Amino acid sequence: MNIMRFVPALALFASTSAFSHPGHGEYNSVIQGVLHPITGLDHLVMLLGFGILLSLLLTRSLQVTGNVKQTNTQKTWLMAFLALASLGAGFIIGNLAGALGAVEILISASIALVGMSIWCAFSAPEKLLSLLSVVAGGLLFFHGIAHGAEAQGSVYGFGSGMLLSAAALMACGYRLGQFVTSKWVGVGIGASGFVLMLSA
Repeated sequence: MNIMRFVPALALFASTSAFSHPGHGEYNSVIQGVLHPITGLDHLVMLLGFGILLSLLLTRSLQVTGNVKQTNTQKTWLMAFLALASLGAGFIIGNLAGALGAVEILISASIALVGMSIWCAFSAPEKLLSLLSVVAGGLLFFHGIAHGAEAQGSVYGFGSGMLLSAAALMACGYRLGQFVTSKWVGVGIGASGFVLMLSA
């Protein structure tokens, strides 16, 4: 039995509040950055969900095209890189400007969009699915703003730890996506975004 399959579930139990969770005890900046996406349910669900979406995109693409695995793998990792770049850009802006008023609602909306994209991965036209996925990845920008506004200690240390943790969560989601066989997973993720939006 692969223990990595249970890491995301354990991370869920480690989550505390959905928003405004800057404190992580007396740790250095890198550790604070690593813990930040894990201890905020909004960021955790988004990153795991986006990883699941990437996995489903690759699986569907391979089913459609058959023999261009290398090209599709490159596209998938390019999307992951752009999503992390969007997260990092948001972090820089959030650290410079502080939290913006509508960010929490946009964070919740991004989760709902990822859920919708996972649903569409099972049946929607390729162009629509690609558009939804790109927009969902771009909305990680607003998660970055929240991270940046809540950063503590060294900005470089916190940002590095945050990106490392985000990449690991997406990788866990990617692994989970290999076991997802129902589009109703997308409904669950989307519903969590709606609940978080109501609580924002």
